[in-house]
Amino acid sequence: MSAASTTTAPQLDQPGTVAVAYREFGTGPDLLLVPGEHATMSWWGASLLASLAEQYTVVTLDLPGTGYSGPDPAARTVGSVADVVAGLSVSLGLTSPTVLGWGLGGEIALALAERHPGLPGRLVLADTSAGGPAAVRSSALDAALLASPTATYTELSAALFPPASLAARNAWTAEVARIPSDVETAVAVA
Repeated sequence: MSAASTTTAPQLDQPGTVAVAYREFGTGPDLLLVPGEHATMSWWGASLLASLAEQYTVVTLDLPGTGYSGPDPAARTVGSVADVVAGLSVSLGLTSPTVLGWGLGGEIALALAERHPGLPGRLVLADTSAGGPAAVRSSALDAALLASPTATYTELSAALFPPASLAARNAWTAEVARIPSDVETAVAVA
């Protein structure tokens, strides 16, 4: 798979009242990638996307209110976002997709399976929680930092990687740097 196929301009679909930005590439069974909170479709690493697209039709999206997607006029709950993801899946004709949810995306994937039985064929949950009283929460400082719209890249990466994992942090930084800027494609979407 060429790198160009993972850098196509985002497209918009309106499965209901929310305009959802997404990219679709690759060939094979459907794989829907649901990002974490404040992440966009561009946060999936280029190497990962290229590898996945060799075996799957990969769909990445911006959640309502992030990236190129419009705001969610309904209350912004995990359930309402799961309904938007379901609408996009149906609108794109995805057939029992494997849904990979990362962080908040994992919670959305769980809600998708609960609210729309049979829609996801499989769930892959990464760095997420099923919620409930036994859930391990982020520290107050990390939660505030990750929720801050003004947090710098350095601050965010420090919150995501412990101090002893400098090699992992540097590898992640290099991977993120390989992702082309979506600024050039914004006009095509707007």
